[in-house]
Amino acid sequence: MNPILPQIKIKEISIEDVLANDKILYNVNNLWKDNNVANKPEDYSDKLKSCNTKNWLYKFHDKASIHEIFISNKDIKWMKEASRIGQLTGDFPKMYAEELEDFCSNSNIIIPESNNNKGWFIRSETVSLKNSKHGTGPYYDLKSIIESLVTSRCGHSCLDRDIMDITLYLIP
Repeated sequence: MNPILPQIKIKEISIEDVLANDKILYNVNNLWKDNNVANKPEDYSDKLKSCNTKNWLYKFHDKASIHEIFISNKDIKWMKEASRIGQLTGDFPKMYAEELEDFCSNSNIIIPESNNNKGWFIRSETVSLKNSKHGTGPYYDLKSIIESLVTSRCGHSCLDRDIMDITLYLIP
């Protein structure tokens, strides 16, 4: 047994129990009393933020093996616009091809070569890019990362939220 990780026990739960206790014992997709988001707990956002990638990633990976890239708010604006189409089609919208090329050419973001040239798995603070054009990867270049960022499924995209900037973690 690993002394660092807690012991995990898996318990079978019947569907009848889930239906009877869904809002008492279980998280059911964050449904609030009377379906009103105003009824969510006051500390809900803080609890969500405590699960951000930066709070756990370096407990599992050596800091030297992870690379971080930052995307600023000015660039996020066009990406959010492009994602409205990309999330529906699953492909990067051609009408934003020039913005993508300009961003890749003019940004100071460099994607380092990965160990053994196996590429990178990409994760933001809240989601990975697994439900996107290029899926789990591996990723080797900025263009494919942005294409996936823009095509990530609605509800599983860091562009869905009101964010000021994006940190992407390149994980071996």
